[in-house]
Amino acid sequence: MSSSAPFAGAKPSPPTCPAGPIPPPTPPSPASTPMPAPVRTASTRPPAPSPVTRTSTSPGPNPIPDPPSFATRTPPMYINLNPGDVGIDVTFDQLIALAARHGFQGIEMPGPPTITEADCPAVTDKMKAAGLRFGAFALPVEFRAEPAQYQQDLAALPECAAVAQALGCTRTYTYIVPGHNQLDHAANFDHHVKSLRPIAAVLADHGVRLALEFIGPKTLRDLFKHPFIHTMTDMLDLCDAVRPDAAPPDSVGVLLDAYHWWTSAATEDDLLTNLNNDNIVYVHVNDGVAGRTRDQQMDLERTLPCATGLIDAATFVRALRTLNYDGPITAEPFDGSLAALTPDQTAERTIAAIRKMLDQ
Repeated sequence: MSSSAPFAGAKPSPPTCPAGPIPPPTPPSPASTPMPAPVRTASTRPPAPSPVTRTSTSPGPNPIPDPPSFATRTPPMYINLNPGDVGIDVTFDQLIALAARHGFQGIEMPGPPTITEADCPAVTDKMKAAGLRFGAFALPVEFRAEPAQYQQDLAALPECAAVAQALGCTRTYTYIVPGHNQLDHAANFDHHVKSLRPIAAVLADHGVRLALEFIGPKTLRDLFKHPFIHTMTDMLDLCDAVRPDAAPPDSVGVLLDAYHWWTSAATEDDLLTNLNNDNIVYVHVNDGVAGRTRDQQMDLERTLPCATGLIDAATFVRALRTLNYDGPITAEPFDGSLAALTPDQTAERTIAAIRKMLDQ
């Protein structure tokens, strides 16, 4: 591992392309009317699963033990830094130092080639010395690509999952585009299940949980002829369908983003009725843009937590605590004004915003 290598763990910006190996959608003309969202009956979420004891499936006489994830996760939630989400461009070693200096408890995990299995012991020592843990990593499989690219990424996934397992990083995530111009809801749902189930199986074999993020803003889904999943409850249905039969019940869950919770018009009751610590895999926090209604908000334009007060931070945090969420909390503002700051200034502003939210 090169300490000067660029950090490779940032999540790519969500595209407007559809999931799957078909041509990108063309937004409907202004004269056309978007199709209404299909009517689906509300599903009843099961109670929190019982703790699961996992057995390592690593090959060889000296398998890497499963990290303390599924059965032994310990509260409370902790503040995590993803540099790409706040416009910080540093090397991996610089990220460790930056996060420790400003009081973060976790950082994003870069996968291969930044870190390989051979690097894991040295990386673990660095993280322990800095008092940090890995929060999560972006799913390295582009399941929206052409079949050849998807298969290539899927074939490389076990290597990345093995690195995550060795480093104790038990969470990865991706987002689901909330519409399509060719596939209706049912066909799009089936396509996602077929694409994501093999991914979830590989991850579960290495003790890594998959988080699926729903995208809430109406302005984005209105670009598509066929609306798709854009709410928490519908995303939980996809999680249930994607989860492999032999995988632990908490192996696939939601990435709960405060912005998408708010823009999808969800409530505190929705959180408390449908979620638990086992089906929340990852949490993003942020705030809306002032001067816009909820339905006018844009997906990639947000602010740091508590910057505008549009999102009810107190309600969101209270629900997470009630649900005993014990994972990483990461700011994802997509705020262009942060680009003018130094990495230290951005890190300080970011952790101050998250702490303010958690103090609600």
